[in-house]
Amino acid sequence: GPKGTGKTRLAVTLGNELYRKGWGVRFAEVQMLILRFQHSASSERALAALEPMFETQILILDDIGSERHSDQASDYSRRAMQMLYDARLNAGLRTIFTSNLSLVELGEHYGDQRITSRIAGAAYVVPLAGEDWRNKERKTPRARKREGDVQMGREDS
Repeated sequence: GPKGTGKTRLAVTLGNELYRKGWGVRFAEVQMLILRFQHSASSERALAALEPMFETQILILDDIGSERHSDQASDYSRRAMQMLYDARLNAGLRTIFTSNLSLVELGEHYGDQRITSRIAGAAYVVPLAGEDWRNKERKTPRARKREGDVQMGREDS
């Protein structure tokens, strides 16, 4: 769904509830995850650092498709996402994705329909719509007061 419609909030709420029920849950922003992949000195270090992502029962990947490399995702980020998702799918592990892109747009972003085909085949798509709640919140008097407090450097008590 569009930005600000509650995708991350919904995924985190679901993750917290699953954690309370005893499931192993991890959360990762896709841009940071790709950065960790890319900046590891060796592929061994990258895999060791990311091993929990391959093993946790529930992985929430936030904002898939937000990583940029000119108009499409880099081959590196596409391969990294596909490798991670394939490993999790083959191990029977659950992955929750959030994205501003539809599955078709995500396939176009990666320049490859394989990952979106796999996601579509094993996932429930929950489309979200509506206005950006952050922009709505800014219009309220209380939100304006908080913004003023932040601009002046005061902490909200």
